[in-house]
Amino acid sequence: TEDCIAYYDADTLYHQAATNQQVKFITVKHIVEGWEEELDGVKVFKGLGKGIKKDSWLWMKNLELEVAGKEPYTLEDFEVIDGQRLKGDYTKCMESAKVQIHMKLKRVREQFRIPKIVTVIGSGDNFRHNLDLCRPYKGNRKNTLKPILLDDLREWGVDELGAIVTPKSKTYDVIETDDYVDMMAVLGAQHYAKYGLYNKFAILSDKDGFNAQKMLCNPDTYNSDHPKKGQFKYPQAIVV
Repeated sequence: TEDCIAYYDADTLYHQAATNQQVKFITVKHIVEGWEEELDGVKVFKGLGKGIKKDSWLWMKNLELEVAGKEPYTLEDFEVIDGQRLKGDYTKCMESAKVQIHMKLKRVREQFRIPKIVTVIGSGDNFRHNLDLCRPYKGNRKNTLKPILLDDLREWGVDELGAIVTPKSKTYDVIETDDYVDMMAVLGAQHYAKYGLYNKFAILSDKDGFNAQKMLCNPDTYNSDHPKKGQFKYPQAIVV
């Protein structure tokens, strides 16, 4: 329809735009001796995998101790603290993040010829966090630092782009973003079944997007290592 709306599961869109404006690092602190060192990451600190790898920072440090006739350090001697900082001035970083979001939305709009896009973002725990699972839902993200600009960027999205923050369910607290987008798109499929035209559809890259009937556009593009880098993986809309 002419007033058709595409609902975009945009949690990743805002998160990535914020992440791109910062650098991550770690601070390794010797628990007993009290000194600390800032490094680019765990790989630099000790290498990948278990143990201390050759040519890592800690391996080189232990080489110096060995030459001096001292006991080497162990991994247990250190506390590792994650850190992050903006690449530059706050205002410039915010503007750069906004530009990235605008550019992505423009590309998706032009690729799929979408008249109107509404970004959808989630907030807080949803019913899946209360399920009795062997591991907490998305528990691996619990100790991950939130990007510095994320909250401000999401607020800008709501104020300036008309982004929707997923509402609360009557029974299960906050609705997860992809579930809300799915719900809107299913209404669009019902409209199509009745009138032969979609008035709502989904922009969604989550595999769960194929679980219910809808018109689906996948915004994912190939990464920089792929021969088709930057091109859409699914260049046409999909009817599920």
